[in-house]
Amino acid sequence: MPFSPFAPVVEKKHEGAFLTEHPYKMLVNRQVADIPWITSVTEREGVFPGEYYINDLTTLESEFNSIAPHVLDYNYTINDAQKTSVTNTIRKHDFKESINLHDFITLLGDRHFKASSDMSAKLQAKANRSPVYFYVNAYRGEHSASELYAGNSDNLGTSHGDDVLYYLHYPPLANKKLSTIAMKSLFMQWILSFSNSSDLPQTTMTFHARFLTILVFATGIFANNPFPTLEISTGVLQGTYKTSYNGRKFSAFDGVPYARPPVGELRFEAPKEPYNWTGTWIADTNPLCIQSFVGVKELGVSGEEDCLYLNIYVPREELSHKDNLDVILHIHGGAFMLGSGHFYAGPEYLMDEEVILVTINYRLGPFGFLSTEDEIQPGNNGLKDQVQALKWLRKNIKYFGGNPDSVTLTGMSAGGASVHYHYFSPLSKGLFHRGYSQSGTALNPWAFQEASLDKAKRLAVSVGCPIDTSLNLIHCLKSRSAYSITEAVKHFFGYGVLPFSPFGPVIEKKHDGAFITEHPYKMLVNHQVADIPWITSVTEREGIFPGAYFTDEPSVLEADFYTIAPHALDYNYTISEAYKLSITDKIKKQYFKESINVHDFITLLGDRHFKADAGISAKLQAKANKSPVYFYLISYRGERSFSELFTERTDDLGTSHADDILYYLHYYALTSGKLSNADENMKSIFLEFLVNFMRNGKPKISNIEWTPVNNTNTLHYLHINSPEDMYMATDEDLGAQRFWSKLSLRENSNYDEVKDEL
Repeated sequence: MPFSPFAPVVEKKHEGAFLTEHPYKMLVNRQVADIPWITSVTEREGVFPGEYYINDLTTLESEFNSIAPHVLDYNYTINDAQKTSVTNTIRKHDFKESINLHDFITLLGDRHFKASSDMSAKLQAKANRSPVYFYVNAYRGEHSASELYAGNSDNLGTSHGDDVLYYLHYPPLANKKLSTIAMKSLFMQWILSFSNSSDLPQTTMTFHARFLTILVFATGIFANNPFPTLEISTGVLQGTYKTSYNGRKFSAFDGVPYARPPVGELRFEAPKEPYNWTGTWIADTNPLCIQSFVGVKELGVSGEEDCLYLNIYVPREELSHKDNLDVILHIHGGAFMLGSGHFYAGPEYLMDEEVILVTINYRLGPFGFLSTEDEIQPGNNGLKDQVQALKWLRKNIKYFGGNPDSVTLTGMSAGGASVHYHYFSPLSKGLFHRGYSQSGTALNPWAFQEASLDKAKRLAVSVGCPIDTSLNLIHCLKSRSAYSITEAVKHFFGYGVLPFSPFGPVIEKKHDGAFITEHPYKMLVNHQVADIPWITSVTEREGIFPGAYFTDEPSVLEADFYTIAPHALDYNYTISEAYKLSITDKIKKQYFKESINVHDFITLLGDRHFKADAGISAKLQAKANKSPVYFYLISYRGERSFSELFTERTDDLGTSHADDILYYLHYYALTSGKLSNADENMKSIFLEFLVNFMRNGKPKISNIEWTPVNNTNTLHYLHINSPEDMYMATDEDLGAQRFWSKLSLRENSNYDEVKDEL
């Protein structure tokens, strides 16, 4: 041991070199021949080289720390100081107590064959358009290669090398049983078909292409597919089964492509229709869109560019296009900079209802919202991704039993603002029928990107690209690594991680494919907004985000308020330098009686970033449309709160930004296991009004009369204080709207486009 001391190497570049880059790097960079490939493993691969220890388990037990680095092939890939620690970690992971042959064979199979085979297949499937097929063989015939390795005929399972016996003849292990002859015929059928057409024949088994495929060959019989499977417009999908909060089995399809991977020349471009695929797409995983966790050293840059996938959850074991279920498309929050469709949007609560839930990834940060303020790079690709997802649903949701004429958009924070933006876009017209924006509207200050051209230039300079023309700038950025572009995002935060959304939606110049060409405020005033029902909302203590960053350092607030405020309150770009000091003085006088404290700072942040413009949005939209606009304010804090994540403390700071999402979507980090009685009741209330809203545009709650916002200057809203305490209330100045309007910041009613052409 190791069993292959001499093997392939990566050569230095020279004429005649076979390989000059590591295959993993080449797979990630899509530098791999785009031709069909089959790869496979057997169920008990580790029979080789595990057979050497069949009769000597005592040596394995006593000398495991010496044997492991050689038998598991990491003697040269880790330094001596770490070997003991790594070996102990492996031993703890793979052996419960004493070392035994069964677990040792499993360990060897995982290490030497299965783990890397899985990775190779998935990476090559992502890299290429040609199909990748994968199977696991668990069929052990009359004879097995283990007889040669072990020197006996014990049945150790399907050994390394066993499947070659069904298309190559090896006399010492010739099989004569009918079941084995049938297996040989099937292998020959597959191989001949594949060699002639690069495709695999349809048999009682189904082959699955592009992503990881597992086919289990059971003794004598082929089992039916134990996964939900259906055919959509682009190919066959296979999902998984999961269990709802109340124990209902449902179908889950995680990672379904709704657009082509936005890589290479498609970086910074509007989304394109997805490719068709052959075989079956295994929908059981979903990558994160590349993003930077600024301030979280352990995470840093995470994710990948190839991320335009959606997740579909259907409350059925057997899928039928006749079900015609109402559909939710949920858009995740994260300030247009962070997050994913899996971030907090677990389906378990909604799968106890008769609705379909869809969650999506969309491009974030500069990949989704870079703009040079011209047709070269108009911007809003993240929002255009969302439109593409809606188009995909329009074409395909019927195959899952969904009703394409009953799609409700929901979203939290940046997701809520995204929902509202779709009310103004001609691209979204007719693709959705109701909307629900939690803690986010298109008028919020952080939901609109200022100085987008300046930011595009700064980004280009930071990665060594020219800025003489938009064309050269974008052409160069397409050649830079996704990592370097994402890592450069840190330069766009003026103070700590503030402002929290330096990249976001913009107003585009008029061109084919523009998402929005007028400011949403102007469109609301002019009644140019989709006339369909809308719910929007705020929480009582919205400002916990981003106020949480200062809960442990209130003295910093006092000392640096004049530096922090323009960034934390998002007016750094909407007022001239000459007026910043006086504006900051007015804000300080309005919100702080004496010294600056965290409680009042949270109030200030909540008013500025969420409440004031939420109220304005609701009142303007109610005046513009015949369709109802509903508004609620929630002051109920459940057993768990997002404030625990924002502050890393369990203090009760009130109802945090995003807390209401916990009552219809399952966020595993905060709500594992059964809910408290009060939270259970709140969940029932949210599910009741949401399901009713999806059906008829009215968020009905039993024994509560929730009236819409009317066309007066007074905001009428539902106050949710607890499951037992809900009532209609009014407010003429939610979030100190009048104060903020008088500051004359260049936004909303005072917005004036100022362009700096390249």
